[in-house]
Amino acid sequence: MVETGTGLNQQLSLARAGDTRWGSHYRVLLRLKKMFTPIVEVLEELKYDRTTSEAKGLLLLMKQFDFVFMLYLMTDILGVTNELSQALQRSDQDILNVMQLVEVSKKMFQQMRDDGWEEFFEKVLLSCGNLVINMPDMESRNIKDTRSQRNAAFITHFHYFKYDYFVHIIDVILKELNERFSPESTELLQCVACLSPCSSFDAFDTKSIVKMARLYPNDFDDVEDEDLTTQLEVYIHCVRTDANFSNLKGLSELCRTLIRTKKHKTFKFVYKLVKLALTLPVSTTSVERAFSGMNYMMDYLRTKMSNAWLNDCLVTFVEKEVFCTVDDRDIINRFQVMRERRMQIKLK
Repeated sequence: MVETGTGLNQQLSLARAGDTRWGSHYRVLLRLKKMFTPIVEVLEELKYDRTTSEAKGLLLLMKQFDFVFMLYLMTDILGVTNELSQALQRSDQDILNVMQLVEVSKKMFQQMRDDGWEEFFEKVLLSCGNLVINMPDMESRNIKDTRSQRNAAFITHFHYFKYDYFVHIIDVILKELNERFSPESTELLQCVACLSPCSSFDAFDTKSIVKMARLYPNDFDDVEDEDLTTQLEVYIHCVRTDANFSNLKGLSELCRTLIRTKKHKTFKFVYKLVKLALTLPVSTTSVERAFSGMNYMMDYLRTKMSNAWLNDCLVTFVEKEVFCTVDDRDIINRFQVMRERRMQIKLK
């Protein structure tokens, strides 16, 4: 039973999931699990309302085993990545903490993949029993495409839900985490963390910062390791004894303080490293821009577009500056030679 009252109804209401905040999706799924029965009861009442055409379809969808299975699976997955998502979207990013959360997420997903199926499946079965959801016979045949039953391979429902859903989704997430946070990028982020001014430059490490400089050969090709090491040692002594650099909370404040105190002219190498470190969050911003762009692409006329078409539309929308440099004639010629056409396309 869902309690109501001042301040209670707002906490248990279904909020709209944000386009760029995965934490909002996690909260929506948690509340959907908790309010599943009241939501079904409301849809039962609304399905007889002629002015509401979606209630009946939503009701049929929610009463399927697939819906409950994916609800619990996505709740568990987003629960593992929730802290990581929150850490990546904070303005004052703690890089060392983020990298630790990445490693923890990888280990938890691998453990879930190897040993988590039985516990997860029992949880889904128990929920279906409490919610009176019909469960398919797990040993019976699963047909993905009803038009090709004769030629379809014999796959049981158990195999389908375990390997095509549970294992496959976890494998995709692990692959994405390994590609996004490769050993090279992990090493770079750990080196960047050594520039942090927090706690009186407690994370400062000369060798790691020199290693970071070597990852940018175009910017530090003419700088010797000895020169860079000497400047870093002088720099750390200066900033630790300067009251202007005490209680700084991030690289952005460090950069502003270097400019305000004119030390960016004295420690040119350090200032360049700080600027390079500040450009890293741009990748996070570009991802959020892509998600925001989906609002423009997924309109009423394109709600059923395929993933490939959606991907092509998003690429051209997000990377406007790049595609503006492409000549229209090149696009037409490319389209024209793809296959024979009845007429030639010409520019007006």
